[in-house]
Amino acid sequence: MSLTQNLDKLPPDALDLVALCFEHVIVWGIMPCNMIEVKLDDPIHHILEGGDGFRSHGGNGSGCYLHHAGDPEWAVVASFEEYWADMPQAEMSERAFVRWIEPAT
Repeated sequence: MSLTQNLDKLPPDALDLVALCFEHVIVWGIMPCNMIEVKLDDPIHHILEGGDGFRSHGGNGSGCYLHHAGDPEWAVVASFEEYWADMPQAEMSERAFVRWIEPAT
C-alpha cells in the first residue's frame, strides 16, 4: 500500500524542495528524512518555514508516524516508494537549491 497522497497537487517548485529535503534534512539530529507531510494551502511556504504546515519523518517505520494520512488538505511524499525512484531527484534538488537556498546565503 502506498503512503503517498496528493502528489499531483504539489507544484513543481514544492516537489523540488521535497527532493532537497530528502537529500539534506536530518530528523531529530540523527536520521535522514524519508517522508514529508505538507499542507497544500501554501506548500512552498510550509516547506521553507516549517511550522504547523510541515512535518518530516525519518527512520524505519516512518509510515506509522503519519499525522495526515487520508487528509485531502495535505500531501504525503515518501522517498522510499517506487514512484520517487523514477523522478530526477538530483536535478530537482539542484533547482531548489539554486532558486530558494543560494539566494538567501
